[in-house]
This record gives sequence, C-alpha cells and structure tokens, in this order.
Amino acid sequence: MTPLVGRESELGFLTKRWENAMEGEGQAVLLQGEAGIGKSRLLQTLRLQLRETPHAEIVFYGSPQHQTSAFWPVIQQLHRSLRFADEKDDVARRERLRHFLGDLDLNSADVVEPLATLLGTSVDPEWNAGPADPEQVRRAVFAALSQLTSAMQRQSPVLVVVEDAHWIDPSTTEHVGQMLTDMASQRLFVLLAARPEFRAPWSNLSQMVTLQLARLSRREAEAMIRGVAPDDLPAAMVAQLVAKTDGVPLFIEELTKSVAESTSNFSFGTGIEIPATLQAALHTRLDRLAPIRQIIQVAALLGRVFDADLLIAVTQRDAAAVKRALHDLIEAELIYPRRNPHCESYQFKHALIQDAAVSTLLRNQRAQLHRQIAVALVELRADAIERSPELLAHHLQEAGDWGDALEYWQKAGVAAMARAAAREAVSHFASTIDCSKRLDDVSGGAKRMTRLHLAMVSALMQAEGFGAERLGRALDDARRAAADTASVELQCEVTLLSGVFFYATGRNRDYLTLADQQLENHADLLSPAYVSGLWANKGTAHFNRGELRLAIEALRKARDLIDRTDASRRILLGGGDQIIPTHDLLQRSLVAMGFIDEAVETTERLVQAIDRMEKPFDIAWALTVKCNLSAPLGQNDVLMQDTAKVIEISERHGYTARRASGLSLRGLARSRLGELDAGIDDVREGMVIWRGKGVVFRTLGQICGLCDLLVHAGRHEEASDLLDEADALVINTDEASFLAECIRIRGQIAACGNDLTGALGLFEKAITISQRQEARLFELRATTQLASVLARQGRAQTGETRLHAIIDAFDTKHEIVDLAAARKVLDALQR
Repeated sequence: MTPLVGRESELGFLTKRWENAMEGEGQAVLLQGEAGIGKSRLLQTLRLQLRETPHAEIVFYGSPQHQTSAFWPVIQQLHRSLRFADEKDDVARRERLRHFLGDLDLNSADVVEPLATLLGTSVDPEWNAGPADPEQVRRAVFAALSQLTSAMQRQSPVLVVVEDAHWIDPSTTEHVGQMLTDMASQRLFVLLAARPEFRAPWSNLSQMVTLQLARLSRREAEAMIRGVAPDDLPAAMVAQLVAKTDGVPLFIEELTKSVAESTSNFSFGTGIEIPATLQAALHTRLDRLAPIRQIIQVAALLGRVFDADLLIAVTQRDAAAVKRALHDLIEAELIYPRRNPHCESYQFKHALIQDAAVSTLLRNQRAQLHRQIAVALVELRADAIERSPELLAHHLQEAGDWGDALEYWQKAGVAAMARAAAREAVSHFASTIDCSKRLDDVSGGAKRMTRLHLAMVSALMQAEGFGAERLGRALDDARRAAADTASVELQCEVTLLSGVFFYATGRNRDYLTLADQQLENHADLLSPAYVSGLWANKGTAHFNRGELRLAIEALRKARDLIDRTDASRRILLGGGDQIIPTHDLLQRSLVAMGFIDEAVETTERLVQAIDRMEKPFDIAWALTVKCNLSAPLGQNDVLMQDTAKVIEISERHGYTARRASGLSLRGLARSRLGELDAGIDDVREGMVIWRGKGVVFRTLGQICGLCDLLVHAGRHEEASDLLDEADALVINTDEASFLAECIRIRGQIAACGNDLTGALGLFEKAITISQRQEARLFELRATTQLASVLARQGRAQTGETRLHAIIDAFDTKHEIVDLAAARKVLDALQR
C-alpha cells in the first residue's frame, strides 16, 4: 500500500472527531474533493488506525450502477454483516437475521419484519404493516434501520463510512440523513466521502462539518513519488512527474508506476515519455496487460465491485486462468480483493481505473460483453434480478436489446413504486421510456408509451410534488402519446390525472378546457365512472376559481353518475375511491354557499359507507370529510375524536396530506375547547405540511384557518405576514376560493388596530367578492364583523339591518357556528 502523504492534519482532525463520538457526542464529517484526491485512502488509513479500538463499522459503498436501486448500499452492508453469501436458504437467512437482531435486544416484529422485507426474506404474514401499503412498509423500514443503528451504538461506538456518497440512491441518502438527525447524543461517527458536485441535502445540519481535501504540495508530491518509484529514479524525472501530476495523489501514483514499469526511460539525458493525463497514464498501464486485458474490461463492465464467478462465466475462460489474471491485477495494484470469506469478490482500486478500462472497448465490443453479462446474470443471479430488475435492465439496454431492457426497466419502476421509492422509480421509468422510443415501430407503441408516461407521472407526483415543472412536461408527453391511440379511456385517464397538476399550479381555467374537450368529444364513449371523474374534476377546478354554483352543478352530476355505477367499476381520483373526493368537494361547495342541509345529507351518505371501506387511505379521507362538516356544525368533541383517528391512520401509513388536514381540524377543535395556543400549533403544523407539497390549491384555506386563530390570540403581525405570503402564492394564478376570507381577515386586523375606516373598506370588498362568488358563508362572516365595526362608529342600526338580511338568507334546520356568532352580534346590536 502506498504510504499516506500530506494528510497528517486531516487524519488528526478525523481522529479527534472519533474520540468525541466515543464519548457520546455524535459527529459527522463530509470529505469532499475531486476524483483521485485521496478520499478513500484517508478513510482506509483511519479504519486501519482504529482496528485495535473496540467498535463496530457500518460501510455503505455508493456505485454508479446502483444509484437508482433503493437501499442498495444498505442491503449490501446487511448481507455482509449477516454473511448471507454462504446461506441461500430463505428460512436459514431469516434465522440469521433474527439471531443478529436478538444479540442487539431487537426482537420486536417492528424491527425484524421490516428488515426481512428489505432483505427479501420471508415475512411473518401476521405482521401488522402488511405488504399492501408501500409507504407504510417504507416508513417501517426507516424506523427499523434507525433502531438498529441506535442499538449498535449502545453496545459499542460505531463508525459509519459512506464511500462515493455522490452515487448513493435517494433512499440510502434519506437513511443517512436520519442517522445525522438522530446522532446528537449517540456514539456515532458518520464519515462521508464525495466528489465536489455532491450536494448533501443535510449539509446545513449543525453537526455536519465539510473537510475539503486540497491537492498535495510540491514537496508532498515529491515524497509520494519517492515512496512509489524505484530508489534510482532520476531527480529530473521526479521533477517532471511533480509538474505533470499537479498534486493529485492518484495521478502521482499511477503516473509514477507507469514510468517505473518502462525502464527504458530511466537513464539521464534521454527523452522522458510521460503521459500527459491520468487517463493516458492508466491506458499505458492497461496496454502492458494486453494478455489479460479482456479480464479487466469485463470486470469494469460488471461494476466497481465484481464477483469472480460472474467474471468467469462472462469471459468463458478457464477458472484457473481467470484467477491468475486477477492475481496479476492485484499485483499491479489496479484491483484488490474484498474481505469477504464467503464470496470471492474484488474491487477496483479507484473508479477512474474502472472507467479507463471501459474506455478501451469499442462500442460493438462493449455491447456484446453487456449481452454476455446479461446472460450470466440470468443464470447465476436470478434471485437478485427478481429483487432488483434494474441490475439486468442496465446491461440489456447497454447491449441494445431494447425490448428486453424495456421489460426489466418497467419491472424495476413498478418494484420501486411498490417500495414507495418514488425517486428511484422516476429514473427507472425514464429509462423505460427511452427504450420504448427506440421501439416506436412496434404495433401498439403509442398505447405502451402512454402507459409509461402515466407511470412516470405517478412517480413524479410522489417524488417531486404536484406542481413540479417536470410533472407538467410528463403530462404533456402522456397527452401527446394518448392522442395517437384510439383509446378514449386512455385519453380520459391522462386528463383525469392531469387535474392535480393544474390545481397545484393555479391553472384551473386551462384544466377546464381539457375536461370540456373530453366531455364534448368522448362522453358517449366513456363509462359512467370516467364521465363522473371528469365532472368531479371540473367541479374541483370551479371551486378553486370561486365559481361555487358551477362547482355544485358539476359535482352533483358526478355524484349522480357514481350512484348508478357499481362499486367494482369505480375509478381512483386523487388516490382514493372517486366517491370520496366527489362528496368532499360537493360538501365544501354546499357549505360555502350556505346550503347546510344538503351538505349534511351528502356527508351522511358518505359516512354510512365508511364501515364498508377497506383501504386505510379511503377511511382517513372519508373521516376527514366528516370532520369538515363537524367543524361548521360546532361538534367539537366529535371533531376531536375523529381527527384523532385521521391523524393516527395517517401517521401509521404515511398519508401526509390527510395528516395535515387532521392536524388543522384538530387545532380548530382545541382552540374552541379552550386550548388556543395548542390549537394554533396544530393548525400551523398542518399548514406547514400542506405547503411543503408546493401547491396552490387549498393552501389559502389552510392559511386563513391559521390567521383566524392568530387574530383571536392577538398575534396580528404574524397573521398579516402570512396573508402577505398568501398574496404572493396566488399571484399570476386563477386560485380564488378563499380570496374573500383573506380580505376579511385583513379587515379584522385593521379593526383590531382601530383603523375602522380601513376595516370597513376591506369588509365591504370581502362582501362584494363573496356575493360575486355566491359564497354566502363568507359573506356572513364578513358582514358579522362589518356590523361590529359599524356599531363602534355609532352606526349600529345600519349594521343591524345588513346583518339581519344575511342571517335571513340562510334557510337551514342545522345551526352552524357562524350563524350562532352572527346572531350573538345581532342581539348585542339590538340591545
């Protein structure tokens, strides 16, 4: 091993951090520097230095071939720890996992079963997480991994090494972030190595220190050359090597070895043929290995880490010959064996060496070898391919086998979505689409392409949010592909799925145009469920625009069509049974227009169906609809009970939107029951969660709900700032559902500040907008507060007249809190 040169201070820094970690002060360092600067060598030295110190190690290796395979480095680390390579039997593997966790006092099913799921071993069918809910399983896996790390550091200090962090997959990135969040009082040292382009999503954590590795000085470079080269290397040649290598350790080492291997250059006065770049130096060294060049080329295509049995199968050479070649490569210090007695595997000394070996192949040679690798994987790694189809898909695509590659990329995308690994799924579906484009002459290509774009849309919604620009482009691609098919249902599916993007970006008018086109052209050709979906989405868009009468008209049509549709033929809208969002928006629209009795009747019909619902997502959403009515009816105890159920289901299953709604509604109930500050905290948390989705629709409602409570608590400046944010959010959009409410609350703030004239102007404006939108509930609220201000100006009679008129406009047998508040003000005015 080449001696470590010029990194004494960095090694001392890391050693000190390790000592702090051993005392229970969790540490994290990001080693950052260009390729070949010596990050891995520094980590290796630290690990060797700590070998005599009792501790545990967790090592994650990032890999360019696996950066879209969810939890790949985590799974490989667990495989090494559990010695799975020498145990193929599923039952035996599960038993090893159970014993491993038992030694850490982690016998609970909440740890064993998620990790069994992660590792692909058998899972207890009674485990309450169940396989049908990907997001719940994913959350359970993260929780189990967190408990595993915590238990390990309780037994002994833990060094966590993340090599090539720029290549780890999104799920592993999230797991590392969880470690960093939890490590404050743990005996944990998380040490990451990455190239400069790596942007850690958790780099702003106070515990994270970034250590930039600089190039070696001239003196350090010369010392390193002397440590690698023969003793008689001329000074002139050393000087040239120093100048050429520019302080990059890997370049210094490889260039020096390249020169040392060519003894013809060692005499004074001769022309020194030194490669000008690291790539050229590596090629020179590889050229000298011509007899075994194919071995290292195939190994490079297999990956940074490769197994001997696969190498033998692909090269189709005698096993003894391959072993001799591997020995020669180890001697040349281009690869080194992995410390794994149960599986003969090797690793390239550096990714740049692997890249150099690949670059020596012609394109057709590379494609043929990828094809041979694919065959070997099918024969020797069937279980791994079943768990991670992307491993085979990559080689098939590189081989130009577009049809087979498409099949396995699609399997990989579906598998990733089943694990709720949406970011990885996006990458897989992008590769699927690329393969499909190359098969555009195949019959049925447009239908297949549409389905693939829709799969990409679903993945992007989870990975990047409903308002992401990339999602909009994917939907455009899906619409264009669907237009080339004869399937009206497929075209309708694209339109239905597009709704949330247009709501999220405040482009409701544009969506109405799309929906109208579908209804005009295809209503007679579509099933009632699809037509109902289009009307429901139209109703949502109208509601967002503040066009309540049009919203109710559309949503009633949607509801009537659903009533005539068998439950087995209903479709999903917003991820739930279409009956739920239809009743949800219809109820909201009816309440806003003051049609309380019909809203109660509509909600009761949905509530009666809750007991027949099987999916937790549907149950949580339906309960939220019930809560949305309990709130205006003032049923605060019922509201507390039902929001507790919504929050519990949502937290257990990871339904962030439903949890946001549950928190906001619970906060409202708590504030009415005398816990104003706690209620504000709940509503704020719900609003923050919802705003984290980066959407426009319903955000104004969340902000207004919080602002109402803040004004009640006398926190006027906070409320005013939030309303400013609301104004900025909806600028250049057609979102207007809570516009009147935003203005009314500004009027409240003005009235509290004794700006009565300003308050009256704002209340009048809110009333005008409410009347235009026919939002009688919002008009009632604004008029109630207007009347109070008029009374303060000595104009109680005017306030009484106007308030009386709006109260009389409500024809309902169900009392709502806003009517009760208005009548209370009216009584005060009449006294």
